[in-house]
Amino acid sequence: HALANGGGMRVTGPENQIGGDSPQERNVLSGNREHGIGFISANAFGNILAGNYIGVDASGSRLLSNRDHGVGIEMGANHNLVRNNVIVTTGRNAVLMNDRGSSFNTVAGNVMGAGATGKTLLGRGYYDVQIGSGCAFNRIGGTTAEDRNVIVNGVTFGRQGSPGNLVIGNYIGIYATGTTGLTTIGPGVS
Repeated sequence: HALANGGGMRVTGPENQIGGDSPQERNVLSGNREHGIGFISANAFGNILAGNYIGVDASGSRLLSNRDHGVGIEMGANHNLVRNNVIVTTGRNAVLMNDRGSSFNTVAGNVMGAGATGKTLLGRGYYDVQIGSGCAFNRIGGTTAEDRNVIVNGVTFGRQGSPGNLVIGNYIGIYATGTTGLTTIGPGVS
């Protein structure tokens, strides 16, 4: 069960690595009253968030949601990499990018809204990815299978001022195996 903090982790500086490629390096950032992790400020650049379980338990198969966003990239945080994580929320968004200058971030190879296998629906917050006004040139997914995100609950953009963002090569509303079955709460991309 959750032993909640106000927020799981807050990163305000550059070039940190949270997690890694092996299970031994994995962090579980779950059950908190706010974000699982927030990259907050223009000084939060060049950080890597990799291989973590956010909003699920240590098995990656049971919901243990943070009440707010799973990952927040805000207040000008830029050039950060969010890769190969499991990110689930019943709060707001799995990944939120917000505020002018929160740009040139990459979200790739993650499973969002489902368990670690990418086959079991776990959370329904607002959207799995929300890119707010003022965020530019962020990439969600990529051209290789390793870059592909599994996105259950769709992607949404701010109404204005969010130029140059790229959503490419993802499975949206589709199991990690490429078969249909995980349905979005609304439009896949809006």
